[in-house]
Amino acid sequence: MKRRQTRDTGDLAERPHLRQPRVDVVARALDPPHELGARGGPDRGQTRAAVAQRANQAQRVQEYHLRVVYRGCFASQRLPESPHAVDQIARAADDHELVALAQREQGRTLCGLGRWDEARALFSDARDRLLHLDLPQEVIALDSAVAECLLLSGHVDEAAVLVADALDRARALRAAALMAPLFRVQGFGLLSAGRYSDARSVLDTGLAMTDEADGQYEHALMMLALAHIPGERHAEDLRRRSREILSRLAVATVPIAQLLSSP
Repeated sequence: MKRRQTRDTGDLAERPHLRQPRVDVVARALDPPHELGARGGPDRGQTRAAVAQRANQAQRVQEYHLRVVYRGCFASQRLPESPHAVDQIARAADDHELVALAQREQGRTLCGLGRWDEARALFSDARDRLLHLDLPQEVIALDSAVAECLLLSGHVDEAAVLVADALDRARALRAAALMAPLFRVQGFGLLSAGRYSDARSVLDTGLAMTDEADGQYEHALMMLALAHIPGERHAEDLRRRSREILSRLAVATVPIAQLLSSP
């Protein structure tokens, strides 16, 4: 499947483990029964106009993720869309998958703002939609966000159970691209609990799962976590490399980093 190009994303490549609204979400409107006006559907010009509008809606949701959630600009006054506006955009596209993905990004934003209960309510609704649509990889990507929210809100054991289950599902689907953020959340949880040896093992495994598709975002966060393991000989180099990557990606804040204590 080809990835859509996005506007004004700089070095932020589309991340496969956070599967963004896709072209095929909107291309379904071009199925033969709808494509030919003679068969009772709208005429071709109207159909293509509708497809173009839906593609634009999907791109705006994706840009919200890239500019706001990925970069951690949760409190910025220069956001391209508010969380509520993103939900309206998705609903205007009249596509349940797009609505669920928009809800996921809304939930990430609310999690970044510390509004845990609101975030979890949105995540729950999005999960129900994705399960109904039979999109197991999207559910795994969502569960990564849910687990991070649980961890940040102090529900450490619940987060650990969810991450372990999501990793099992990802392995069953051979969805390697979905595993890095799960290992990262798991590693941060172990580190915050003082289980340093286990954290190192998980983070090392996660680093081996990362690739260049996300601009090394997950790589940077896992290096940051490793740098906080007591006795880490390469801590300063890990912190430096992590800062360089996050700076290049214009990441303003990393909510999960609040779990780390100063070495």
